[in-house]
Amino acid sequence: MKELICVVALLVLSISVLVACTPTEPIPDPTATSTITPSAFLPTSTPTPTPTPEPDGVTLTAPEDGGEVVIQTAQMLRFWEIQKSITSETTACPFPWPSLNVPYPSENSRPKAVMLEWKTVSALKNLEYKIYVDTDETFPAPAVYTETAPVYGLVNLYIAQTYYWKVEAYYNNTLMYTSETRSFRTADIAPRVVSIPSVGNARDMGGWHTKDGRVIRQGCMYRSTEFDDHYAITDNGRKVIVEELGIKVDFDIRGMETAVFDESLVRHEVFALGSYGGIVGSLPKATVRRIYDLMYNSPEEPFIVHCWGGADRTGSLVFILNGLLGVEYSDLCADFEFTGFSVHGERCQFGKEFAELIKSLRRYGNAEDDVNTCIEKFFLKRGITAEEITALRDKLLIAPN
Repeated sequence: MKELICVVALLVLSISVLVACTPTEPIPDPTATSTITPSAFLPTSTPTPTPTPEPDGVTLTAPEDGGEVVIQTAQMLRFWEIQKSITSETTACPFPWPSLNVPYPSENSRPKAVMLEWKTVSALKNLEYKIYVDTDETFPAPAVYTETAPVYGLVNLYIAQTYYWKVEAYYNNTLMYTSETRSFRTADIAPRVVSIPSVGNARDMGGWHTKDGRVIRQGCMYRSTEFDDHYAITDNGRKVIVEELGIKVDFDIRGMETAVFDESLVRHEVFALGSYGGIVGSLPKATVRRIYDLMYNSPEEPFIVHCWGGADRTGSLVFILNGLLGVEYSDLCADFEFTGFSVHGERCQFGKEFAELIKSLRRYGNAEDDVNTCIEKFFLKRGITAEEITALRDKLLIAPN
């Protein structure tokens, strides 16, 4: 009996120890509201890092590096789309000039500027910028422009040409920052339109492709309106002609003897020419020889040819001169019609006057000859030799860029 009592006491003691060592948990109350929140299931957040400030300096933003830009306006590009629709069956001018040249007629013959843009990070205020533009990435002879805003509009660029540019920022005439160098390329769309303040209907005779696969040099031969009488050239206009375009000869076909420019800078060459069917009769041998010499020397002495509006007399002469160099007939006509973007309004290859020009030139060729051949035969008839024509083409025509 004593042994049984001892066993029972030992068992009770063991159970007591076991209960004392077991943690107690409350019995869940099914009616209680849960205290668990959604955030308990989200990952632990980390502090947002402080953004690194941009370093001070100048960064170029537009145009896109290596991108293509167009110097012709949207209306001019529309002109070219319509020009493509002209066929041998076309008999009337297809251009809606009142919507291409708004308000019609007005002077919309100037190019669209290429906008150079950049961003500056600096605590300095009132920075001044120098913009360097060159056709060589080492900038051996750059054009330099100044500006106070971070944008500059470039005009009078060559077509089908790669340009390099960079920007320097100055504070109180001290160079503070220099940007990286970028490039862009102008589209190969002739004519190369140019902007001359107070002068209209201005463009380069160069940039056109010729039938033999070459291109007329740009920057040698220009065409425009006159500079006096119905127009009044400003000092800025003179500066562009003399300094920017580098023109050395005022090729005046109005027969007016009064020089507009300082002749130590721009020589005045005077001719009295007709237009359309009358131009051939106003081109005797001596006059043709003088014009040939002006063309041949134009890479060294660039000229600008003009009558009053640069439309009829000038349009007829440029048709003949670029025809001699080998520009396709369709492009010769397009350049003639491009005058529609000036205040002088529509000029059409399907008009009666233009037909008289073509008729007068065809008299110098055979029935199977194209217009270019007829023009070449006209020059031969006027005393310019075949060798001289070849030499002229070799001097003024270059391989495509």
